[in-house]
Amino acid sequence: MDITPIITVAELKDLTMNESLVNYCTEKESEALKMIWIVSTKVWSKIDKEIFYDEDTDWYIFPDDLKMAVASLCECYYTFWVVEGNNSASKKVVSERIDDYSYTYSDSDYAYTFFWIPTDSNVIAVIEAYSGIVGKWYWNIHLH
Repeated sequence: MDITPIITVAELKDLTMNESLVNYCTEKESEALKMIWIVSTKVWSKIDKEIFYDEDTDWYIFPDDLKMAVASLCECYYTFWVVEGNNSASKKVVSERIDDYSYTYSDSDYAYTFFWIPTDSNVIAVIEAYSGIVGKWYWNIHLH
């Protein structure tokens, strides 16, 4: 499968407000591009990519909302996998046990994951809008 990154490193820098990620894109551009490629590959596997193909330019033209969703996924990927290293502290799971009673919850801002990348329902909704496969079993979304 030919994968075209949905955003560039420059676009990621423009679309994020995470200063640490902007610095990462500047200082480690090749690593940032690899991260974009990883996220783009996951998104490409879920969307109907042919709707973005422009025959006049022989290239893919992506809408702004999809670019924003990919930038958000990149930011979450960066935070969860690069900065926190996906260690147990990054999962922010809190458990309590008192006698026979136990309670566990996630202290995360993200209720969903997309291929194990924490995200929110807005990102999922954008990807679903372009997927053509809404409601199929192979969506990898987990509620926490």
